[in-house]
Amino acid sequence: MSNKLYICFAVLNLCSTGLIVLVICINYILVLYELERRRAHLSKSAFQEHKVFIDEIGSHGILIFSMFVTLPCCWFVQFFVLEETDVSFMITICFLVFVSAPIPAMLSFLWRNSRVQMIRIFCCKRNNTVETLAARSLMQAA
Repeated sequence: MSNKLYICFAVLNLCSTGLIVLVICINYILVLYELERRRAHLSKSAFQEHKVFIDEIGSHGILIFSMFVTLPCCWFVQFFVLEETDVSFMITICFLVFVSAPIPAMLSFLWRNSRVQMIRIFCCKRNNTVETLAARSLMQAA
């Protein structure tokens, strides 16, 4: 296959990624617009709760997309370097970022969610106190 065909494939890949981002942004704006339209029917606390949830989903999407876009960008850059240049290390790093993208996104989503405090309980607020009893007190209890 010729180099032009590879470049066309990379451009098509990046364009489709851009279209997906555009659709996600339009959907985010439409959801915010619908929430503003329903503002009169919702209580103030329910409106704030929905708005916070939508903002969390948006920031989650931005974080995960920034990691998913590394691999197509790396493929695109690969076509403009000399053929003798070894880019396997760069491709491997980008692939690892691409594969592990959901992990930091989900951790940040859980960490910012006030309802899911399991991570904070297990990591920060451990209560490892152990009560010890003397052998003499056990004999007196029997």
